[in-house]
Amino acid sequence: MWCFSALPIAGLQAREFRAFAVTHFHQLDQVHSIASFRAAVRAQFARDIAPKLRDDVPNFVSYPENQTLMAYFVGERGALGRALLDEAGAVPALASLTGPYAPQIALYAARFPGVDAPGQLLNLALTDTLARLIGVFAELSAEYGVYLFVSSNLAPFERIDGPQAAPFADPLHFDGHAFVATEPNVRNRNFVFGPNGELITVQDKAYLVPLERERGLGLGLRGIQTVDLPAFDLPFARIATVISKDAWMIDVNDRLDQLGAELMLQPEAYGSWGLPAGDLWPPDKLQRGGWWMLQKHPALAANVTPMLVGNLGDQVFDGQSLPCTAWSYRR
Repeated sequence: MWCFSALPIAGLQAREFRAFAVTHFHQLDQVHSIASFRAAVRAQFARDIAPKLRDDVPNFVSYPENQTLMAYFVGERGALGRALLDEAGAVPALASLTGPYAPQIALYAARFPGVDAPGQLLNLALTDTLARLIGVFAELSAEYGVYLFVSSNLAPFERIDGPQAAPFADPLHFDGHAFVATEPNVRNRNFVFGPNGELITVQDKAYLVPLERERGLGLGLRGIQTVDLPAFDLPFARIATVISKDAWMIDVNDRLDQLGAELMLQPEAYGSWGLPAGDLWPPDKLQRGGWWMLQKHPALAANVTPMLVGNLGDQVFDGQSLPCTAWSYRR
């Protein structure tokens, strides 16, 4: 994990902040239950982040792309998938979830009749599980008074209460409410929580890698159009998110420059998809994403890249979180 303090735009007062780019090593022993996932996240925050927070400037904590990826296999419903990951690989392990989540898959197939991609239906069925796990990050943002960014594959969702919520929840752990998708398109999303724990905004990924976009054996996600990518203001900077592959896309970065983004947040799950045969050495290829775009575009002053590490079966995630700046060139 990297943390640093900086003044993004010279000459402007009260713009100093402390940034944390979190390296999360996702492991199977973290997802035996929702409680174990929450405990692992909280333990890392208390050990590595809380002691370094500043009380005189805003703090923001950025987690990697797909922070909840391993949590697809959380709890009793993920037990077979956990067993299959190392033995058979990610795709068979994901496919094994269609049995335990069959009731929810059927509900969403009826709720959204046009959806027939298995991965998309599975992701919809996982809505309640993943939304509950995202909740721990909202709690941490409020508990420690920080801005917090965290990524997960989710469709827009809402909370419903009462008996009608039960079919969407884990039948072994129903607690009176569930989180239910309100539309069918599942996206790779970065959730932004404020220091009071409230959701400020959600930023979505445009360019998907094969495992994400494939409709058959993939996750069946949907990207957004480049023209729909936003930038938004926090007290210390105008921020835009480039989720992994987006950081290499010229049209994405040109748009963010036009929107006046100052800080580029680049949550990463950098791995197998970025290593085609005969291509660049991975660290050099990573540098040609956000770091290069930072040097190219006048508005951009800083890049923060939190990195997911740890294998998901045969899907390798390996890299290093980093912050970088172009301030020395623009003072």
